[in-house]
Amino acid sequence: YGRALALTHGIDPDNPQTPHNRDYVKRRLEELKKQQEEQQEQEQQQEKEKEENAKSKTVEESDRRLTKFWTLLKNKLKESKFDHFERISPNPYYNFGFTRNSGYYNFCIGRHRYRVELYISNDPDKNFIDAMSEYKHEIEQKFDGMIEWERLESKIGSRIKFEMPIEQISKLEIKFSNEQGWNELIDWYADAMQRFYTVINPYFERIK
Repeated sequence: YGRALALTHGIDPDNPQTPHNRDYVKRRLEELKKQQEEQQEQEQQQEKEKEENAKSKTVEESDRRLTKFWTLLKNKLKESKFDHFERISPNPYYNFGFTRNSGYYNFCIGRHRYRVELYISNDPDKNFIDAMSEYKHEIEQKFDGMIEWERLESKIGSRIKFEMPIEQISKLEIKFSNEQGWNELIDWYADAMQRFYTVINPYFERIK
């Protein structure tokens, strides 16, 4: 490697006619090697900066999109007189919600599904979800849709949720990243949460 580097720069250490002594050749090789390593490091750093800038732009675009979506949904709910979000500012997260007692009523955007939920963050002994389950039959009779009950055994919290049916998702034929499909999604979220909250919350108030 050292000999090849030397030859590249016009230095032949094996040529007896070379005007350079061995110490000079050695020193020069070390300088050239260092320069080459510094150049490689600089190129790697530039490539890393390009990747980080690309990621930063992607994150910024995602944050902008989420904040815009939740703002539009909040406005839709306000039109419907569902004012629980009046004092809540949209943030660039994949969930948006409000608190009631020890529970969180959330809109959630999953990787492949959309849902509304009542998430009870502090339910280690599952007292809340078990108490709500006593009214399971009544709740499911009143609600138009399939409610899922998740005790989340390995976690502190528990969850009651309603997800957009798969057949409805397939009809959307559009990803969340495409804003052209938002109106239908916002309509579903607004309707789902209002119906979900109207049925669930009276029972949740009983067990608090």
